[in-house]
Amino acid sequence: MSTANHKLIYSDGYGRGEPLRLIFVYAGAKFEDFRTTPEIWEKIKEEQPFKQVPVLEVNGVKLAQSAAITSYLGNTFGLNGKTPFENAQVLQFILGVDDVLLSFKEVYVIKDEAEKAIKVKEFVDTHVAAFFKNYDHFYAKNGGLHLVGKSVTVADIVLFHWFWTFSNKFGANLAPYKEIKKAYDAIANNPKIKAYLESRPVRDL
Repeated sequence: MSTANHKLIYSDGYGRGEPLRLIFVYAGAKFEDFRTTPEIWEKIKEEQPFKQVPVLEVNGVKLAQSAAITSYLGNTFGLNGKTPFENAQVLQFILGVDDVLLSFKEVYVIKDEAEKAIKVKEFVDTHVAAFFKNYDHFYAKNGGLHLVGKSVTVADIVLFHWFWTFSNKFGANLAPYKEIKKAYDAIANNPKIKAYLESRPVRDL
């Protein structure tokens, strides 16, 4: 287990910061969960490498970009695959989330609540459905439970978060996707993850 001092900087919400928190929890590793407010963010924004979050401080040195942080944590905690090719596969599946998130940006900025509700349903019925179908296939192709190899990687943990988000916050139905559901339940029932989910602050997104 790493003896490095880790400080995760993110807003007080889920988003791209929550998968990183889940990785720390799954690994049983200590970290400082530094949650910014708008006021605090204005004071520290210029100190951050890309003027955005998440940022992970490792012994005081800043690392930005969620994929880079995820890869670092995977390597640090032995959750990044067993070979260089598996490392690349893990990253492949994590970056695949960006396709569906980019589609959601257009919905997120809509101000009219009635219009947004319609667009969210369209987003779920098209983009999220395609996303679930693809990842259900990926899990099935690898024998179920894991996206890469035969043990949990950071890809499984990151995808768990987005499966949770789309099903719990947007009303997407996981039930038809049997392979995803098995993998999802395996992570959800991990004792450390389960305890964290039951005690974490409730946020919109």
